[in-house]
Amino acid sequence: MDARPWRVTGHPLSRVSREQTLCAVRRAGEVLDWEDPPGPPDIADHAAARAVLTRAWRETADALTSCAPADARRLAELVGLLRQVKAAEDEVRDEQLAHQARTAQLVREALAALHGVGSVDELVAIAPAAAAAIGFDRVVLSRIEGSTWVPATAHVVRDEKWGEEIVRSGRDDPRVLDSSLLETQIVRRRRPLVVGDVTGRPNLHDAMITASRTRSYAAAPIVGWDEVIGFLHADCYHQARHLDARDRDLLWMFCDGLGYLVSRTVALDAVDAARGELDRLTSGVRSATGVWGWGAPESDRPEPGTLGGQRTASRGLEGSLTRREVDVLRLMANGCTNGQIARRLVISEGTVKSHVKHILRKLDSANRAEAVSRWLHETHLGGDKGLRLAANLV
Repeated sequence: MDARPWRVTGHPLSRVSREQTLCAVRRAGEVLDWEDPPGPPDIADHAAARAVLTRAWRETADALTSCAPADARRLAELVGLLRQVKAAEDEVRDEQLAHQARTAQLVREALAALHGVGSVDELVAIAPAAAAAIGFDRVVLSRIEGSTWVPATAHVVRDEKWGEEIVRSGRDDPRVLDSSLLETQIVRRRRPLVVGDVTGRPNLHDAMITASRTRSYAAAPIVGWDEVIGFLHADCYHQARHLDARDRDLLWMFCDGLGYLVSRTVALDAVDAARGELDRLTSGVRSATGVWGWGAPESDRPEPGTLGGQRTASRGLEGSLTRREVDVLRLMANGCTNGQIARRLVISEGTVKSHVKHILRKLDSANRAEAVSRWLHETHLGGDKGLRLAANLV
């Protein structure tokens, strides 16, 4: 483990701001006779720089108040220092505001990249990487199942294997969200938090802290259906900096948008499922009652020997399946096992089995090969190719 201290909290100063601040601080040390004037390590970030400049301004103003009116040289020296300190403060403030505007735009862009995602499982899989694009090095997404904290996915810049290790450490040591954990506050208060020092704290997830070797992190809730359904943890390990309130709020902003996207995606899946079931029922009614003979225009009637119209069967079969079921069916057609499908779609094997059961029922098929063969045929992918793909499943 790297034992070097992290001197930066929040975002580091740019070279221009650091040099201007350092010049003002050095001048203040000379004019005000500071015994131990701050050096470059003491002004590494915006908050530290503003704190040092505030001290310089306050002590210079006090010295100016107590200065004898006749001491024109001393008065000019102090006034000049005030101007220099003010200019450095303005530079730091403007840089900080510009950075905040840029990072807010990054949040919007990260959320926009998730708008086209078609399933919750896919959102869970790629959300950590999207959140990392805001400026974090590592992001872990966790679900809340009942009252248990369950890490789901993670993204570590330049080291995806490390992300898998962090998730595995949490799954191997599941924790109940009770008063013994700091993260419980996220669920109860629906507010984010930032942890500046993890050393010796008994209310943190020891296994994940050890696996990640983090020293400072932010965590924010993901809210869906008016309750906390998960949260994100993020840090800046590679940047070797502690997180501050601004980092916390940026992560919260992203989580707020992510919760909306999860809720919307689940709602769309429910609509798809309802529409598919309605199409299936409607198709059954048409077949049973011969609805096509009830005055339908000649051009809309099915060809002889087709059940309800072969040309509409493709739309009926495709429409009866949810988007996730189509994903599963496509992987079935490629010869994937349930375990392989689960890994590809980042879902449990039990969920895959449930999807396969629904697919067989909706396609009125006795087994996987029959379902794939029928689906390929009805979607105009039949022929020799469809037979070969279906044969691979037997």
